[in-house]
Amino acid sequence: MVTVSGEPGIGKTSLLRRFAELADGAPVLWGACPTHVATPPLWPWRQVLGMAGSHYPRRPVPDAVAEVLHGETRQPRDDADADAATLRQFEAIVHYLTGASQAAPLVIVLDHLHQADPSSLRLLAHLAESVPTSRLLVAVSYRSDKAAILAETAAALARAEMTRVELSGLNVAETRALASAMLHREVSGTTAEDLRHRTGGNPFYLRELIKVLDCEERAGRGRIAPVPAPVREVVLGRVAQLGPTAVELLSVASIAGLTFAIDVVAEASSIEIEEALRVVDAIVAAGLIGEDHRRLGWYSFTHALTAEVLFHTMGRLRRVHLLRRIRAAAARPRRGAVGSAAE
Repeated sequence: MVTVSGEPGIGKTSLLRRFAELADGAPVLWGACPTHVATPPLWPWRQVLGMAGSHYPRRPVPDAVAEVLHGETRQPRDDADADAATLRQFEAIVHYLTGASQAAPLVIVLDHLHQADPSSLRLLAHLAESVPTSRLLVAVSYRSDKAAILAETAAALARAEMTRVELSGLNVAETRALASAMLHREVSGTTAEDLRHRTGGNPFYLRELIKVLDCEERAGRGRIAPVPAPVREVVLGRVAQLGPTAVELLSVASIAGLTFAIDVVAEASSIEIEEALRVVDAIVAAGLIGEDHRRLGWYSFTHALTAEVLFHTMGRLRRVHLLRRIRAAAARPRRGAVGSAAE
């Protein structure tokens, strides 16, 4: 069992595709959960089993597998019947896949697991129990900010000798290499550092920003490349998922600076500190900000682009008004040393 996790755009799917290309001739059965709509029951497994049927056309297809392939569901008479029927179905599917791997190794890939329906997750947990004694290799990807909803599944995978791969952003040297390759010229260290600072090394953000940078240079404009629309949409989508209080806190924080004190931002936002602390924990879990462990109550944006996008969603007059509120809040005596909110 291999799990690949990281923030959106970090390259989880790309890594799995590259892994599949290097599978040394072993069949790769790929299933992916849709990212923008609810996942139908056992949808990724329907894809996996469909590919299995193509790879092993002579292998008999059990009724339970055929039901999944055709999207059929039976209506049991009671909960006990439902549990028994589910167990029989899972056992048949696991036996079909492990049996297919007896002659040669078999790879199963499940992408966007955080979008999976409960039945798909339970089937994966059931399969994990058989992986150590089979010739199966199962690789799954999920967003690290959605890890909490996979806690039960992760516990089952951990018992199957799981290998964890947590992807992080590119460093400055890697950013420079990517930008140089995309622009077909050597990029300066200063430019690479600026790109890395704004994006946190996120490959998706980087590629989109480098495209805009190329257009700006071709047009003879020496200004800082604006945030590309695809990046802006991703950032605003991630923030919106956390609710209106998080949107307000982060928007005000973007005025305070890349590093900010939560009590100052909460006061400037007219949000009670208890509510702000509850919400800020969710924002940290989502990977949008990180806690400053040297100063209690201080946080920093994970990516400068996030603050940049939120800053520009507000009009100039509102930004000036909020800045005055932030300065007033920071100037008031507080319990503990808070200092200036705008660093």
